[in-house]
Amino acid sequence: MGAPDGAEICEIIGLLILKELKTNFKRLDFGLYRDDGLAVHSNRLEGRDLEQTKQQLHKLFATFGLKITIAASSDEVNFLDVNLNLKTGKFKPYRKPNDTPLYVHVDSNHPASVIKQIPIGINKRLSSISSTEQEFNEAKGVYQKALNESGHNYTLAYEKPKAKVQAKDKKDKVKKKRKIIWYNPPYNEAVETNLGKQFLKLISKHFPKSNPLHSLLNRNTVKLSYSCTKNIKATIQSHNKKIMQPKMTTSVDRTCDCTKNKRHQCPLKGECIQTDVIYHVETPEVPPKKYIGCAGNFKKRYGSHTSSFRHERYQTSTTLSHHLWDKNLNEDPDLVWSIIDKAPSYKIGNRYCDLCLTEKTHILRNIHDPDYLNKRTELAQRCRHKAKFRLNSLKPPLKWLKRWGGGCLSGWGASPTNTRNGT
Repeated sequence: MGAPDGAEICEIIGLLILKELKTNFKRLDFGLYRDDGLAVHSNRLEGRDLEQTKQQLHKLFATFGLKITIAASSDEVNFLDVNLNLKTGKFKPYRKPNDTPLYVHVDSNHPASVIKQIPIGINKRLSSISSTEQEFNEAKGVYQKALNESGHNYTLAYEKPKAKVQAKDKKDKVKKKRKIIWYNPPYNEAVETNLGKQFLKLISKHFPKSNPLHSLLNRNTVKLSYSCTKNIKATIQSHNKKIMQPKMTTSVDRTCDCTKNKRHQCPLKGECIQTDVIYHVETPEVPPKKYIGCAGNFKKRYGSHTSSFRHERYQTSTTLSHHLWDKNLNEDPDLVWSIIDKAPSYKIGNRYCDLCLTEKTHILRNIHDPDYLNKRTELAQRCRHKAKFRLNSLKPPLKWLKRWGGGCLSGWGASPTNTRNGT
């Protein structure tokens, strides 16, 4: 949970479990959403048959290391936020006993489109999970009260489901979906500039019809949608977590791991063992050129920089190395390294990487200074610290390798021909 690709992994596991259920339980028709499953059988299972089926289900899920609870022999079931009744064929909204709806207030710091769609979305959802207007009216009271307390001037009313559109003739031409590029800037009411309007003006100005890229970049293919920033609660929780997290202690308290004969060449004067830092570099030119970067492990990042100075094949790996090679300063550059800020890097469960955001903030502050080598394109780069948490970066357990006869998935470094069955 909390991994960047957690939703995709959850779906893959769910499909695997559904396949096993379909193979082993022919009499049951299963549905699964995340960790909530529903099974239906046309011929009622009773007595010993029902108990054996429950035991077999527990045994099957135990093979995946999972434990489940089963509620059987019921004509009425609560699945997600819907109550289903098999006898009457009706369905209505369901809410857990201690679940009290709470919605974003109309005066909160959110885009106007988001505030406007909240009551509309609630009304649409309640109508879609109510079989009749009577069920809708019985359930809407709690939701109407929550909307009123949040300042929304909206009255919930039942909407009849629209009639299904008949299938079109095969001869009808299928319209191709337009590929849209979305720009999602953060929204804040304190910003007086209409950022969306100015952005679309730039699209029209720099990509007119005479431009060869107009077909790809125009107001029909480039859309803007504001993203919400962290609220005060999330900011306070993040701050408390950062200062209350116990610091890792090591048996040997070292600040530098440079060899004795090269201790005088330490880039940070005896303090090179640092993590999650924003570093600053100055070149020996007059006037000196400057460069800003971030590193989860400074010593490892420093080694990558020095490697790009020595080997020509890595000369374009960073803006700094590219500049030094152009000026013929790459052989033994006398660079001045310093730490200008610290911030935690990405951790599982976080939405943002504070280390990358802090680096971009420092770059943005000096973007108009000609002495800095950093480019505007660095502001749009993706976080590099998320990569180590992705599925294809994890090594498979040894027992998996033994099970597959010594092979492994191609995403983990082996060729596809080494895996079982050549897949």
